[in-house]
Amino acid sequence: MFYDFHSLAKHGVSPRGLPPEAPLFKLNSGEWQSIEEMIDGYETLTVSGRELLAPKLSWSNPAGADGGILTSDQYEQRNIVIKYRLTADSDRAFRDKFTQLNTILSRKMMTFTFNDDPNYYWKGELSAADTPEQGSNDVTSTFTLTCPDPFKHAIHAHDFTGDSQVQIITETQIPTLPEYIIYTPTQNTNNIVITALDKFYGNKKQIRLEGSFNAGEPIKIVPLSVDNDNLYVYNIHSEENIADTMTFDSDIEDFTLRKDSVVTASPSGSIEISFREKAL
Repeated sequence: MFYDFHSLAKHGVSPRGLPPEAPLFKLNSGEWQSIEEMIDGYETLTVSGRELLAPKLSWSNPAGADGGILTSDQYEQRNIVIKYRLTADSDRAFRDKFTQLNTILSRKMMTFTFNDDPNYYWKGELSAADTPEQGSNDVTSTFTLTCPDPFKHAIHAHDFTGDSQVQIITETQIPTLPEYIIYTPTQNTNNIVITALDKFYGNKKQIRLEGSFNAGEPIKIVPLSVDNDNLYVYNIHSEENIADTMTFDSDIEDFTLRKDSVVTASPSGSIEISFREKAL
């Protein structure tokens, strides 16, 4: 890697003393906390579903031809199964702990990480839960968190800056939309072209904007993403979304970057790109 990730211990996470595979959930406060820290007597035993994920392949089989033709491949949602143990000293305490567990896991689209993989987060919801053995206050069972997005994402985004050109320094080969692009032209212009060159495939992708742009006034471009179903173009000084005042000639939702992608801007100006690595 060309850079170091930050330790979660500096951002509200205290992984010491937890099982290696314990999940930690992001709270509304921004802190990360494990179920072990929220429920006394709860213990994560194992986690499965974070390993290899094969894409779903679709084929056509032309009559008279050997083999098949690959028509599409895509990754489906990921199911992460957590095996746990829950113990209590009394029937009432046991019931109270399951009430707590239900409350913790009832939130929609939870953000969570794992003690043994603290640099990445997932987003998912409870989709299944096994029924534990009856008649005991010491049980072992499982629940499933389904992640519509099968990729894990880096907790910390990285900023890349340059004058008219920026190279993305990362190890990921997975095409990823930038979090945002900030471009500041050095001259007044009615046209902006931002180009990404994929060195691996040799292809280019462009964002073309037509409007009225002043020298020294930065604009912020936020592409289409899983969490954002619209394109935003901000005048940073006024904090105004100016997307409706411009003409676009590009597929901005396809403006993906990865290892060694080179981004250039015309006319000349400064570029800042926030890039959040993702992985399977």
